[in-house]
Amino acid sequence: MFNDYEKVAAGMDILRGDIETLTYDYQMAIINSSLIGSTYFVGPYDTNTSSIEFLLGTSLLSNDNVEQGFKSHYEFATTSEEGFLFLREGVPKLYIYISDEDEQSVIPVEIFKEWLDEYHAEVDYDAIAIAMIENSPYCNGGPGNIGYKFDQFSQFFNKRAIDICGDWQLALADSSFLVTDITYLNLSRQPIEDTIVVYQDGVKEDNWYYLTSTNVVYFDFEIRDGAAIKIGYDSIVE
Repeated sequence: MFNDYEKVAAGMDILRGDIETLTYDYQMAIINSSLIGSTYFVGPYDTNTSSIEFLLGTSLLSNDNVEQGFKSHYEFATTSEEGFLFLREGVPKLYIYISDEDEQSVIPVEIFKEWLDEYHAEVDYDAIAIAMIENSPYCNGGPGNIGYKFDQFSQFFNKRAIDICGDWQLALADSSFLVTDITYLNLSRQPIEDTIVVYQDGVKEDNWYYLTSTNVVYFDFEIRDGAAIKIGYDSIVE
């Protein structure tokens, strides 16, 4: 990953600029993929961070040869002091996984996604995976390096893994719910489909549909700027 550090720094700087069109109350940080070494966490970065600090920060991470992003994320959030301090409660989260190999921890994709849903039960969150993809026009890596698990994970968020060999810095903002229009909402639990109701600023909307395969409600109605979209369950079903 050493040859990708400059891209990571540039991508964070670009994403920071997009986030600041929405809010200045944010923090960014980086962890390595094993939580091994003297420096496995760098940050937090915020609106006062310079571009050169982003660039230097990535080079401070300890080297590791274990691509276990799911395991590292789980342990960082649940067992590390830095994780407790950085991952503020009640704040929407955006996670970016970057790897030039597939995810190698023993945690299955479905189990990891279930834990993320439980961990973020009270806030919105999104995830982006940047990995080697099949039939990449840029990469010549062997099939053993393709990020199949990262791509499978991305599909839970209605997207696909971004090609690590391409110019993915600009793709970060376009792939994030933080800076794009919301057109769907993932449900944290499997509902009884006939009971679903959707509201925009407290007014019931009828133009939407639900897919069991993705457990997602998709919106076909116009969403007003700044509107609050809520999904509930009607206890009276005709």
